[in-house]
Amino acid sequence: MGKDERIERLLIEWAQWLQVGDGSGFSTMSVLHPDWSPPSPGLTPTMKTGVHSSARRTHRAVSALSVRMGNTLVVHYCLRLSLADQAERLQCSASTVTQRVARAHLLLRPALLTHGDGTSARPQKGV
Repeated sequence: MGKDERIERLLIEWAQWLQVGDGSGFSTMSVLHPDWSPPSPGLTPTMKTGVHSSARRTHRAVSALSVRMGNTLVVHYCLRLSLADQAERLQCSASTVTQRVARAHLLLRPALLTHGDGTSARPQKGV
């Protein structure tokens, strides 16, 4: 039971989306949040444009997992702690963290690597 590289890439993009946003121009932190601060003096805020992101689809798929599995993915991909610190934060062994991440890859695979019509999202050869 190992990690799928395509799922790994999607989860890394998802973690980045959760932490910094998708480049749509909307901040990930509300102006009402106590840690929010306005732009530096002299800078004009502008709307950013970004490319299409699969992060929302990944977020829906992760949200459908158990709370324990979802928490494991957040700690693993968002917090990016050492394996020992991940295990301590999740109150389990390091091998359990590794097994949960591998299991999450298997569980997310059907939701993330297929189109809405059930066909595979694998790239075509020769394209």
